[in-house]
Amino acid sequence: MKLELLRLLKFAGGGILGGAMFYLGGHPFYIWPLLFVSAGVVVFVALSRHSLIEILLFSLFFVMTGFAGLIAISWSVVISIAVVIGLTLLYALGIWLSARQFRKKRVLMGAVAFASFFAAVDYLISLSNIGTATSPAYSLYSYLPSVQIAEITGLWGVTFMIYLVGATLGAIAFYRRNFKKYLYLLLLTVVLIAADLGFGYWRLSGLAEPGSYIRSATVCIKEKGGDVIDKPADFSLRWAERYGKLVEKAALDMDAMLVVWPEEVLKVTDATRDTLRSYIAALSRKFGIYQVVGVYDSTRNLNLAWVISPGGELLTEYHKHHIVPYVDRAAPGRDEPEVVEVEGVKLGVVICNDEVFTDLTRNLGRKGAQIVADPSWDWPAVYERHARIVPMRAVENRFSMVRSTKNGIAQIIAPTGEVMESKNTLIADETILVGDVPVGMGKTFYARHGDIFAFLMIAIAILAVVV
Repeated sequence: MKLELLRLLKFAGGGILGGAMFYLGGHPFYIWPLLFVSAGVVVFVALSRHSLIEILLFSLFFVMTGFAGLIAISWSVVISIAVVIGLTLLYALGIWLSARQFRKKRVLMGAVAFASFFAAVDYLISLSNIGTATSPAYSLYSYLPSVQIAEITGLWGVTFMIYLVGATLGAIAFYRRNFKKYLYLLLLTVVLIAADLGFGYWRLSGLAEPGSYIRSATVCIKEKGGDVIDKPADFSLRWAERYGKLVEKAALDMDAMLVVWPEEVLKVTDATRDTLRSYIAALSRKFGIYQVVGVYDSTRNLNLAWVISPGGELLTEYHKHHIVPYVDRAAPGRDEPEVVEVEGVKLGVVICNDEVFTDLTRNLGRKGAQIVADPSWDWPAVYERHARIVPMRAVENRFSMVRSTKNGIAQIIAPTGEVMESKNTLIADETILVGDVPVGMGKTFYARHGDIFAFLMIAIAILAVVV
């Protein structure tokens, strides 16, 4: 009985250890090498002799430790419990799937099945209303060569490499001196790492000197005494004038051609809509600039972005698609986002949480978008992680992004995923971020063909179940 209890404690401790490294490797610390070690701990357990109870115990403690940040910001106790149970079962299933191959002495297949399963899970979770927010792939944002493969595989290729390298480390730790056991797995992993990084460095060198730029700016004023959209509509008329002063400074003093305002920065009604739009159009005509302005249409209950030309015309009105559960009050949009011409450059628009999902940005990439404006609105619990999600959308589609954010980090992001300029809008009362935004190439393999790699991962995981 004492021996059995010690075994259970060992598996629980292993779950805490692996989960702690997963947590430190991701949000909020981003010590990304620990992600590989964390996955290695999971595979080490899969290679060990274990019972179903032990695997469930390991998975439970791994999830509760590794996903503590996600659990903490869940909107209710019920949702937190559901997240813990769901992720625990997924990790237990992944361990069982790879262990099934390991028991048949198929170390290579077991490791590939493990990596494929979690890449497939990453994709399937992205189809839910939390999108890609939980993906470990974002933790590699600071090491640009490792994420360039996303222009072919999407986010899922980065996830696959994290778990495959982890699986290799786990196999090496388990077999130690029995080199022949993991030889073929080690060779495959080395070849794929070399291919991944080789492609990454090659693409970075090829995109290092873009041919043209659009000088762009983001503007933001800290909202005090409550959110603008909760105030009377006539307040937005005065608020727009304050923003107008920042727009003037960005255009005249900083030579910005494109100015992006944050999400829901103005509240409009049937009575004020024309007046506000006319004021913004007058700014565009006066300074000869394009503007992307986030507004909340309280009459129609829509979260919108107006794109205004230097002639004062409304080029497009984009409706936010992916609302934040329990936070957004507006109804989700349904129409596909449009691409408009800005000085001969194709400009697309998404709003805030849209960038956590791959569908809209991929549609824009397929339509040839070269720059994407992103009015956004964050809050302290999520703003750092949110800022690390956006660069991946740029890499997947090879466009630049101009992200204007309330209560978060305003960013100018190159098609390589490099954050060229950034400012925390939580600090100053007024923020202007300006920079030369490189014109992206657009139309990547991923933009044109979608989630083919994710479907391959699903197929390999299914194959591992039946053979």
